[in-house]
Amino acid sequence: MKYFFVLGRNEKLSEAEVESFFGVRGGFSRCFLEENILVGDIKTEKFCADDFGGVLMCGKIMFEGKDIGEFLNNSEVIEGEKFSYYVFGDAGPLKEKFKREKRKAVQKHGVRRLRFQDGHFIKIPKTKNVFFLHNFKGTFFFGKATSFFDSQEAERRDMEKPHRRPSLAISPRLARILINLSQAREGEILLDPFCGVGGVLQEAIIKGINVIGADIDRKVVNLARENLLWIKKNFIAKGNFLLKVADAAKLSGLKFDAIATESPLGRLISKKISKKEAREMATDFERRIITPLRNLKRIKKDSKIAITFPAIRDIRVDIRKIEKETGLRKIKGPITEFRKDQYVLRDILVFK
Repeated sequence: MKYFFVLGRNEKLSEAEVESFFGVRGGFSRCFLEENILVGDIKTEKFCADDFGGVLMCGKIMFEGKDIGEFLNNSEVIEGEKFSYYVFGDAGPLKEKFKREKRKAVQKHGVRRLRFQDGHFIKIPKTKNVFFLHNFKGTFFFGKATSFFDSQEAERRDMEKPHRRPSLAISPRLARILINLSQAREGEILLDPFCGVGGVLQEAIIKGINVIGADIDRKVVNLARENLLWIKKNFIAKGNFLLKVADAAKLSGLKFDAIATESPLGRLISKKISKKEAREMATDFERRIITPLRNLKRIKKDSKIAITFPAIRDIRVDIRKIEKETGLRKIKGPITEFRKDQYVLRDILVFK
């Protein structure tokens, strides 16, 4: 079964998330990526756009072949005589079809712009009738979006929870991406050894994943507990949670299946710093993260660890040093996640 996925602002990270998600659900075979539209073969239909953090919408490919005109002539792709629609790709064949059928179809052109990390924009449609039509190497691919990421609910989970740390916490979208990169599934146990106020944990329990959260700061753990209780009260969250006041370097005796975490990235930076300072911050991070990672590998040798590392200017953490000192092996990344006004970027990696 072929599906298309409209990816979010970081296409590379979103594609890695989609591949990881389906990697433990029968597999994903990539057909092509055109701008921010990913088309691939998958083995399951049990998913929706809200399962991801980096997917805006998705839908099944209804036609793959040479004669798109014949297919559209013989297919009822949308019901009703009056409607609006949007097309990712070539709108011409659909426009001609609706005109020929004398239907009152209004083509939308998008009202909200999404800025990608490389600087280009796409327009996001304000209609539920969204189609995909693309000619890839002489073969037409046509589909209709069937599920959409609920950005309003994600914003509510982020902005209305009892305790926020805007300068430190990651967004619900990025939290979900980390969870999917770790390949934790419903009913399994996910560990966040640097849980903070519970940003990753809250998204996991909504996905039906049981979680263990640990942080060295007792006050922060109490804030995380209040946030998770609020999530349980206000959203469907089937996952259970256990919180511990503990140093990640000394955790022991825990049973879990995967790890997803926002690591302590270092001190806050509100202005551009020198390369010397950036190198010092990277070196300090390496010193602080090696012992916890070594310990996490010791207590669970075969689990995947989806984690963020800091990236400042063009200075990166020494991945080879991390691998050598911890015994872990990098299997994905680094994929850089950033916004225009940030001085400390995030490199997303997966270790095993």
